[in-house]
Amino acid sequence: MRCQLASSQQPGRLTRRLKHTTQRGNAVSPNILGPQRRTDPPNLHQRCNSVGAAAPGQVAWEPITPKQLALKLGVAASTGKLDLSGCGLRHVPPEVFDITDLEELSLAGNGIEELPEAIASLPCLTKLQLAGNEFRRLPAALTTLQDLRGLWLHGNALETLPEDLGALAALELLSLAGNALGMLPWSVGDLHALRELNLAGNALTALPGSIGGLRGLQTLSLLGNRLEAVPETLGALGALRELWLQGNPGLGALPEELGGLTALTHASAADCGLARVPGSLLALPRLRTLSLYGNRLATLPAEALQQGTSLRRLWLEGNPLDAGTLASLIAGARMSQDVTVGLDESQLQHAAASEGAVPIPANVQRSEILAPGPGLFKLVRWAGLAGIPAAARPSATQGAPLAAAETLLVAFGSAPGVPNWAGALKKVAARPEVAPFDVLFVVDAARAWYHGGDAGIEEYAGPLRQAASCYRQVVLLGDSMGGTAALLFAGQATKVVAFCPQVDLARSAIRPAGPAPWRAALQRRVEESVAACRGVVDVHVGTWEHDQEQVQGLGTGSVVVHVHPVNSHRLSAELARSGELEVIIAGSLMPA
Repeated sequence: MRCQLASSQQPGRLTRRLKHTTQRGNAVSPNILGPQRRTDPPNLHQRCNSVGAAAPGQVAWEPITPKQLALKLGVAASTGKLDLSGCGLRHVPPEVFDITDLEELSLAGNGIEELPEAIASLPCLTKLQLAGNEFRRLPAALTTLQDLRGLWLHGNALETLPEDLGALAALELLSLAGNALGMLPWSVGDLHALRELNLAGNALTALPGSIGGLRGLQTLSLLGNRLEAVPETLGALGALRELWLQGNPGLGALPEELGGLTALTHASAADCGLARVPGSLLALPRLRTLSLYGNRLATLPAEALQQGTSLRRLWLEGNPLDAGTLASLIAGARMSQDVTVGLDESQLQHAAASEGAVPIPANVQRSEILAPGPGLFKLVRWAGLAGIPAAARPSATQGAPLAAAETLLVAFGSAPGVPNWAGALKKVAARPEVAPFDVLFVVDAARAWYHGGDAGIEEYAGPLRQAASCYRQVVLLGDSMGGTAALLFAGQATKVVAFCPQVDLARSAIRPAGPAPWRAALQRRVEESVAACRGVVDVHVGTWEHDQEQVQGLGTGSVVVHVHPVNSHRLSAELARSGELEVIIAGSLMPA
């Protein structure tokens, strides 16, 4: 078998579309999801054998049996692909390293604490999936895998990386989200083939200047860290298309050298404590979307909304912008009707008090910021969502204490740390059978799963309680991490719609860094909140076993599990393409 990138179907590729299956509460079919968990975890598809209850927050699966392992190893010897994910392994079976021409290996979603140096005996590996384990360090031998193109390490407990990481010359994708990394090795800049680097949700305070050597990098995710500065060399990434910096509250400033990111199309530096933004960033020739909400910006460079700008969406809510800057933005929006500018009612009120009342163009999206953060609490009234002309809208700045709509839909952001659902909700608002509803966009830019396992959860629960008190019906909507949030706060809702949530983080490959007690606390809160929900909790999953396993602990009478024949964690995106997502959300807004 030659050492080359396999062309087999990627995990997550869509299966043939079929009519989905719906099951309620404890009646979920064992042929679909396995038996509902009582005291023991389920034996799902006979992949691994369940044992007695594990310690809270720990993986509750027996290691794969010798017979099962032998069968998998036999198949791997002929296919070059070995999947040992989700089998409760504490160690890598030594027999794995006998298949020296193995090309793809998945050990994701286990409880493995150490990767043996013997990984060097698998020189043909092109894909190595190690997400959702308990690694704190990696062996130096890992860097000898010269054919490795994809390395997934998110959801571990990594504190350091091998100094010679840059020796992985063929590496194109490196996922390190949800670890405890405080720094990166200088050699990271030698990963010249790298196209995607995900470092979200770590503890990074700085980046090495060598990062400018990643000349082929197209996506860089640094959200939810502790960055205090961005190196000037970042501006050398001429191929970079997406830059995600949100949720680094100590960042303060960005270098002018970011003007070298000539291929950049999407960027976010929201909630970064920024007092200024370089004009070179706003003048980038291909930049389409820029999120700067929740900062300390009083002014913007003259390049903002200049005639001929490439920008199509500029989000500035929650900044103390001065009256002159606000007037310039409103005038610029009037001249550039294809640009959407996000401003909050407090900003518009300040502009009106200083500059006099001026017509607000329709492409200025008006909202209300309900809490100062951390996180985003952005309320968009029905009038703005449905495209009602500004002159006919009820104004929150006139002191009206109650909402015009009777229904509030809370749209939780997922792990990428940006507001979700706006496109789908506009389509829902246009449906004639849907009554008026307001939308509260909530985002956790720290990628901390809304602090579900610690006292920080009150930073979200408090503003949500206050917002919900003004409405007769409250619907919570979320996907992945946002789906978990919808379940965490289900006790405040009359209806919940959650897509592919994480519930048992001990067995999830998609999770933040956090110790076992933290994970157990989050799961306990989810289960308690779901039980307290005043209405139905709709949970939607596909055929990916990881997502199906995650909903096993939700066997209460109020939970309805919908299983869709889509083999992907990106279920909501596929349902949006087929038109089903709009129907699901619209149905959740109907009176109970």
